[in-house]
This record gives sequence, structure tokens and C-alpha cells, in this order.
Amino acid sequence: MKNKITAIVVALGSAIFTAPAHALTATSTVPVSVTVPEVLYLRTINLIDITLTAQELGLPGTGNTFVESVAPGSFTTNSPFTGADAIKKQINSVYAIWSNSSAGTTAVDITVDTAVAPKNAANVALPLTIDPESNITDASANGLFSIVSGGTTSGAGAVGSVTLEVDASTVLAGSYTGGSINITAVTP
Repeated sequence: MKNKITAIVVALGSAIFTAPAHALTATSTVPVSVTVPEVLYLRTINLIDITLTAQELGLPGTGNTFVESVAPGSFTTNSPFTGADAIKKQINSVYAIWSNSSAGTTAVDITVDTAVAPKNAANVALPLTIDPESNITDASANGLFSIVSGGTTSGAGAVGSVTLEVDASTVLAGSYTGGSINITAVTP
């Protein structure tokens, strides 16, 4: 008798907790549309500060002075400073770009050009140009967590690097300030 009562209680308990025999279910598939805006983010340093060395101007040896003694009859007034008119200075980590351009592998063109030449206290401009290898076409947009890549992987011609060419052959020693360059990133 005890077993019969237990069986009846178990049967009633399971009947209470089971779903009705005629449960209904309705499902609808709803399309989802998401629009992601194209983003282009350019970060630059706020100052490029370069120092030319006497050796970059063409002075042999070390330091800022040099004495040359030549044999009689071989003395000339030709300048020993042959490279001072085209001194290249590569500056790394000048800028970084992030983009999620849908053009992907041909997403970003980067141009660097001179906006204003730096001048000394006498208002004399230092001739300054941008080496063409600083410009990069068809750089790859890698999304918003990886910087744009393209050009060479490092050094001149790499994204983020700028190579300036200074003509110091006709200017006087001193500080030249107030110059600037433009860095432009364009997506198609």
C-alpha cells in the first residue's frame, strides 16, 4: 500500500510539472541591417626637431673644427663642403593612421609636403624639402585596431616616416624655427 501511495504521489507530481500536451511556439526571423561609418584617424607628433652635425655639412673628422694643411702648389679655394646642399634627415614615428576604409588594400594615400620653411632670427629661410619617398600610395587600411601599413616595412618610405632634405649650403649657423610640414591622408 505504501508503494501504491508513493507511485500515485510521483505520478501526480510529474503531471503538475510537465508542459501541457498542446504547447504553442511561434518564431519569426527578423533581418538586421548595420551601417558602419568609414573612419580615418591621423595622429602626428607636435614638433620635428632636428640637429645637423658638422660632419653632415661635410666637415671631416669629429667635432666642429678641422685644420687642413696642403702642399705648396696644391692649395685651392674649392669648398670642402660638397654635401651641405642635400642633407637627408629621416625622422621615424612622425605619424600614425588608422582607417577602416572599405577599399581595403588601396585605401590610403599619404602625402607629405612643405608648408612653411623654418627661418632664423634675421628672417632668412632654411631651404627644406620633403624627399619623395615620404609619400606613399595605396597603403592598406587594417581596421581600427591596427595602423595603416604600406610602403616599405621600415625606414625611408615606411608609413610614419618622413625624410626631410635640408640645403644648408648658403645659410648661417643658428636656430631656424617656425617651419612646418603638411601630412595628408586620403581614402578613395
